[in-house]
Amino acid sequence: LLETNKELHQLSITDGLTGLLNRKHILDLLDREISRSRRYGHPVSVLMLDIDHFKNVNDTYGHQTGDAVMRRLADCLCETVRENDLVGRYGGEEFLILLPDSDAQNGVQTAQRIRKMVQDLKIETSGEHVSVSVSIGISSYPQYGQDTNAVICAADAALYQAKSNGRNQVVLSETNVCRQPAAVHVL
Repeated sequence: LLETNKELHQLSITDGLTGLLNRKHILDLLDREISRSRRYGHPVSVLMLDIDHFKNVNDTYGHQTGDAVMRRLADCLCETVRENDLVGRYGGEEFLILLPDSDAQNGVQTAQRIRKMVQDLKIETSGEHVSVSVSIGISSYPQYGQDTNAVICAADAALYQAKSNGRNQVVLSETNVCRQPAAVHVL
């Protein structure tokens, strides 16, 4: 019974396709990290990542290949971040990465490393070689938001800017009030 409960718990917190943390759980962990950061005065950075032109992958190669790309990207993300960083599927082809004890500049370095790793990744599936790129928006607590929603909103706004600027790039948010975003800085 204990083993079954453990398995059920694991299923309830992970994404079925990628094996990453699911949206609800990654957001719960972000709440926890922000509380810990508030208590101890340590920053936490958030990377919001989106696969560029992912619809074209599905349309060109089929959804099974799209699923294989998602799984390989998930593996790549986990291989690229530190052991204590947290990676989750936020929705669709979007991923959320939590970097405890990392300020925005550390977030930028990690995001650039991820972007380059993904850009160089050759995914082989059904005899096809598929390449993808990612756009990444970065935010951090407390610099760009005072709670989970504000930090997520700032990272999302930076991601939107990265996609608007041509994709395959990293953008650091320059806002602390998501309703009134300031300019963003393309890196």
